[in-house]
Amino acid sequence: MPVILDLQSESLIYKARFSRPLFEFWGNGGKIISNFYDALEPYNVTLQNFQLSPSMATAADTVLTFQLGSTVLKFSFVSLEVSFSKFSESEFERIPGFLNAVTRWLKQPPASGFATHHFSYLSHSFLSGQELEDFLRTVNSVSISNVGVSLPGGAIFHHLLPREKWVTQLLIDRSTVIPGALFIGFIIEIGKPEVDYELLLAQGREFFSSVIGKFGLEIPNTTAEENKDGSTTDVS
Repeated sequence: MPVILDLQSESLIYKARFSRPLFEFWGNGGKIISNFYDALEPYNVTLQNFQLSPSMATAADTVLTFQLGSTVLKFSFVSLEVSFSKFSESEFERIPGFLNAVTRWLKQPPASGFATHHFSYLSHSFLSGQELEDFLRTVNSVSISNVGVSLPGGAIFHHLLPREKWVTQLLIDRSTVIPGALFIGFIIEIGKPEVDYELLLAQGREFFSSVIGKFGLEIPNTTAEENKDGSTTDVS
């Protein structure tokens, strides 16, 4: 019988690096804010959702931060980063639409478009019906002698999917955030400029499910239950 992950915390981080720095917008913060404001208008944003960096140590530092609920967007002249957390299943399904909205203007002239894309999924879960230590022994049985008591630990697995131009990494270990919980980190690096966010998240979830299935793990029927405190990402 598969072990169902009892999800306690999860987040998804997307980072896209531009093919070249956006020199065209250097010194034109009003244009940058205007483009994001127009893109996010359907989400009922106000200028209070935007935070400008008062000073920058280098040109690569974040110059604009936007927050809507649990969703945080960070923009610099070299990359765009969006972090999602505390999302329900329905909110997860709306993430592709949100990413399309905030990146559309960055794919058009004078913007340079993207070079690479990076998705990181992080979760902390209890294991229904199995002790964490017993499970970790099935993941990594290697121990080092004569250096103290060996505790069960995790492992990192790397895969290359040439057709999709994916490089993936799966990290399984004990959580350092929630005692007694299992930490899973799953990363997809995409080495091409254009991606279909809806297709990518669907394929990524399917691949993730198949990989953790090799360890007898299974995600719940929904990617995330409604957060117990009722908070949402507000990306609808």
